[in-house]
Amino acid sequence: MHGMHTVDFSTRAPNVAERSRQLAAFIGNAAARLRDDGHEASIRGADVGGARICSVTLGGHVIADETSARLHAVTPAIKLLFQEEGSCLVEQGTRSVTLLAGEWCAYDKGQPFRITSDGFSRQTTLTLPLGRAQAAQRWVRHMMQRYASGEGADHILHLSLVAAIGQVRSLNEGSAQMLGNVLRELAEMTLLAKHGSGEDALGDARRARVLAYVDRHLADPDLDIDRIARSLLCSKRYLHKLFLGQDATLARLIWNRRLDRCHIDLGDPALAERTITEIALGWGFNDSHHFSRLFRERFGTTPREYRKARASPSRALTGPSRAL
Repeated sequence: MHGMHTVDFSTRAPNVAERSRQLAAFIGNAAARLRDDGHEASIRGADVGGARICSVTLGGHVIADETSARLHAVTPAIKLLFQEEGSCLVEQGTRSVTLLAGEWCAYDKGQPFRITSDGFSRQTTLTLPLGRAQAAQRWVRHMMQRYASGEGADHILHLSLVAAIGQVRSLNEGSAQMLGNVLRELAEMTLLAKHGSGEDALGDARRARVLAYVDRHLADPDLDIDRIARSLLCSKRYLHKLFLGQDATLARLIWNRRLDRCHIDLGDPALAERTITEIALGWGFNDSHHFSRLFRERFGTTPREYRKARASPSRALTGPSRAL
C-alpha cells in the first residue's frame, strides 16, 4: 500500500466501561460511551485522497462532540453517514434526523453534534474535507436531511463507498488518491441533485473543482489540460465541453490566472529585487517574450512599463485624507 494510512480499531474488553474508554481514546472524544449490551465496537477504513472512508460497528452508544468547532476550524469537513443496520439519531444545532437501515444524511464536522443509538448499529461513512469557506457554503442546504440510499445517484455513491472500503487495502497510494477524487465527485453529484440543482449547478461545481486544481498547481510549468484530465480522471474532451460557452477556454483561464499572479507580484515593493523574468518563470511561464505579449494583451501595458509606473512616487493628496 506504500504508505497509505489505514484505520483499524476494535474493542476487546470484558465490560462496557473499558469498551467505552477504548472507543473514546481512539476517536479522541472523551464523551463517547457505549451501552451495556455486550457488543464490541470496531472501525475499519482508510484515508484516500484527503477523504476518510470507514465501516463502523457499534452497540448502543452516545457520541457527543462538543469540541468540533474548535478542532476542525482549520479544515472544515462534512461527514456522510449511511445506516446499514439498526438505527441512530443524529442531532446538530436545532435539527435532528433519525436514520433507519437504508437511509443516510450529511452533517457538519466543524460544528458540535450528537449521535445516539439504543442498540446494535452498523454504518458506512465518508468524511470529506471542504478546504475553503466558499466550498463549505455550497453544502449548507444539504446538511441534516434524511435520504434513501437505495436508488439513483444515492445508490451509486453508496455501492461505490462500500466497495471502496472492502477493496482499499489492495490499492497502492496513487490509486487510493484517485479513489478519493472519484468518491468526492460522486458525493458532490449526489448532493447537488437533491434540491433540483440541475445541470447548471452541477457544471458550476465541476468547473470550480477544476479551477481549484489549477490554482493549486499554477506555478508548475507542466500544468496543462492533459495533466488536469489525468489527475481528475476525465477526458480532455470532457474538460473542453465543461468550459464551452464560458468567458474563456480552460487553457486561456490557466494563462489568465498566471498573468494575474504576475501582475500582483510585479506591483509588490517587497519583490522589487526579483526580475520580471524570475517572476514570470515562478508562475509557470517558460518564455519571456510570450509572457510579455500576453501581459500586454491582458493589461494594456508591458510588464516593464507596469512595474516602472508602480515604482513611481505616489501623487500628493489634494484633499483631506479618509480612513478606509
